[in-house]
Parts: sequence; C-alpha cells; structure tokens
Amino acid sequence: DIPIGVLDAALGGTPIETWMSRESIEENGEIKHLLIEENKYVGKEEWNNECEHTTMTTCYNNKIDMLRIFNITGIIWYQGETNIEYQKDFYTKALNVLVADWSQKFGFEDSSIPFVFAHIAPYAYNPQMRLPEFWEEMAAVWNMHKDTMAQLPIYDVPLDYDYSAWANWGTGGHPIHPYTKKPVGVRFGLAALGLVYHELVDYT
Repeated sequence: DIPIGVLDAALGGTPIETWMSRESIEENGEIKHLLIEENKYVGKEEWNNECEHTTMTTCYNNKIDMLRIFNITGIIWYQGETNIEYQKDFYTKALNVLVADWSQKFGFEDSSIPFVFAHIAPYAYNPQMRLPEFWEEMAAVWNMHKDTMAQLPIYDVPLDYDYSAWANWGTGGHPIHPYTKKPVGVRFGLAALGLVYHELVDYT
C-alpha cells in the first residue's frame, strides 16, 4: 500500500492569474495582452512578496512552486468566481495555459496532469456576469482534455446556504459559497478515484 495525502493550497477570493507562473503568462502573448487590458498585469520589476494574494503570480510563487518536490498525481480545482467579470473566453484560455504549465512543472507531458474542477456555484450575480456563459468557458477546457480532466456540475447536488451567518457578517445580499460542502467534496473524491485511480465510479 502507498500512503496518499491531500496537499491543501487553497485560498479564497483569488483570480486564476494569481495561480499562474510568470513564465506561462510571459510566454503566451494573448494571455499577457488580456491581463493588460483587464489592468491585472504586473511586471517582474513591480512584483514582490508583499503583493496582495490577488496579484498576478502571487499564489503560484507562494503556494504552488514549492510543491514541485512532491509526486503530485492530480489537481482538484474550485475557482472562478473572481474571474467571472473578465472578458469572454479569457477563462478558457487562462485555464488551458495553467493546466499546460502545471503539467510541465509536475512532470506530465502534453497538458496531461489529471485535473478535476467544479463549475462555480449558482449565485445572484448581476446580469453582466454571464454565469451560464462562464460555465461554458470552463466546459470548453474540459472538451480539450477529456481523457485527463473531469468537470463537475454542481447544480444538481444539495447546496444549502446559511443566510443567518451571512446576515451576522453584516454584508447583506446572498452568500456566494454553499454552506454545505460535503456533497461537492464527495463528488470531487469520486472523480479523483475514477480519473486518477481508474475505479469504476459514476461522478458526473
């Protein structure tokens, strides 16, 4: 038997570009240009370890790069809310570049690192935030990597929200994340068993 562990590098409220390495951005002119248009690009001379966690490359530098010493067998990814206001198709392109880069960094060829991601949860976004279209942008990446990716729609699992806790925070509105995490976590686990360990399980 081989011990299996989960390395938690998560951080809420972060855009995808903070999880991307500088090399992956600088080598992709389209992504770099789009980040410049979104006013999210930060040059090497401007970046330092005191940058906000939402700043381009910060989470990659502080949370991902040092994990390359481990024998990573796959990625579980739950992110996207922070990018939903970006230009159409930006997320498809950025996630595709991230997967290719992380594959290379962790020793996988041709963007083949096993990658399990969930669609972002339903939320009262304003009409300009195009939630259905954003789900399509996420699905487009899966369509490029069907053999090594699993996408998890979560509209059909129980997604309870704790409105009382949200009210106590004094923020008003509607909580962006479901209060009940287990159903989503179970689906992630089943997807990992099927995609990485080839167990015959139904996870979509």
